[in-house]
Amino acid sequence: MSQVYANSINVSETKLHLDLYKRKIKNADGDAIRGIIDLVDDFEQEKINKDLVTKCAFPDICQTPYKDAVNHLFALGIVKGYDDDTFRPYNNITRSEFLKMALLAGVEKDPENGIYDNKNMPNFIDEEELKKAEWAWGYINYADNNNIINGYDTGEFKPLNNILRKQAIKILSKIYCNAQKDCQAALDDEGCKDTPPFDDIKKGDWSCNYIDFAYRHYFLEDLIYYSKYILPDTELTRGEMAQLAWNLYDRLNAEKN
Repeated sequence: MSQVYANSINVSETKLHLDLYKRKIKNADGDAIRGIIDLVDDFEQEKINKDLVTKCAFPDICQTPYKDAVNHLFALGIVKGYDDDTFRPYNNITRSEFLKMALLAGVEKDPENGIYDNKNMPNFIDEEELKKAEWAWGYINYADNNNIINGYDTGEFKPLNNILRKQAIKILSKIYCNAQKDCQAALDDEGCKDTPPFDDIKKGDWSCNYIDFAYRHYFLEDLIYYSKYILPDTELTRGEMAQLAWNLYDRLNAEKN
């Protein structure tokens, strides 16, 4: 059981994470964006100056932009920390781990209610990898049976691979459409029909349509850089996972009311 921690901010660590992101930002052709250092410095100061919540579910989220999302999901029982009482928001997250969090946030947050109880080997060919993620079989089967995941063209799911931002966004868009039951026809792997919403995604990229959909439905709040970049090929972190999952949960529940 996690304690609740008083807030704090570590400016040096904040700068480190921003420097890491600065090196990742590229345009749709894969070229590094020039003249962005000043923007990063402005962004850094804005984050440092932002009002902070007074309590945190884990001591290592207080200084991050994901603290509110993690706090909400922790209160709902959707996320848990590690045995050392940390959340590790800047660690990467695997495809199976993200799928579980996305389903708990967007379909059914109680894993004991029975809908994830299909413990058969999922219908993908990478059986050795799947055996190492047996705990996730129920989530993988549910997502496969409900057109939320397709796996790779090779027939593999690769449950232990770190998930990319664009892969995570596709899963969230599919979950949202399943809940709304009126937008599946708008989603496909054929790219954007109009101008992409971000400078680092090509119109013909298979993920463009999903990213555009998520952007228009407000799933990407607090994950966009300088209003122009979404970093689609960057591996997702646990903090970003929490933000995406909370955005989905909040959006779906707002539309119910």
